[in-house]
Amino acid sequence: VLDPLPVQRLIFSSTILITGAGGTIGSELAQQIAAFEPAKVIILDNSEFHLYKINLQLEEKFPGVELHAILGDVQRLSDIENAIERYNPDIVIHSAALKHVPVAENNVIAAVRTNVLGTKNVASTVIKNNVKAMVLISTDKAVNPVNLYGATKLASDKLFVSANNIVGKQKTMFSVVRYGNVVNSR
Repeated sequence: VLDPLPVQRLIFSSTILITGAGGTIGSELAQQIAAFEPAKVIILDNSEFHLYKINLQLEEKFPGVELHAILGDVQRLSDIENAIERYNPDIVIHSAALKHVPVAENNVIAAVRTNVLGTKNVASTVIKNNVKAMVLISTDKAVNPVNLYGATKLASDKLFVSANNIVGKQKTMFSVVRYGNVVNSR
């Protein structure tokens, strides 16, 4: 049983930015976060349709939460810098990633750009702007990877370990959450 009080204390009145907010995991996180009454929720996704869809859902379910939708891509450092510098989030949840093994295997460059470079772009911008915390949504496939997808997620996990070592305990706190398979993920 999850104790919601620590989560509520973390999120209440905070500004939260979620990358990949139009995806299955990102959109679910956006809805759960909005229920804890943050000051602002900033949703960022590279799919106009999925961004539009989650934006409408959040506006309907949580009319009291200040919401900002950004069409942007974690592969472009300028998109991430603009979002973080404009909204000054307290917490960044990074769920943007290629998540399907066959797609990653057949699109090596895109998988590396999104899962590794995209994570680096978000983490470096978070450090530069003294964001309080960043959470990486990872996968069980990063443990002893047997495919390219798992290897890209392991590399992004390692970026986080390095980031914690670089900033120390006085600055941004980096955390990784690993999920297993998500049914019907998009």
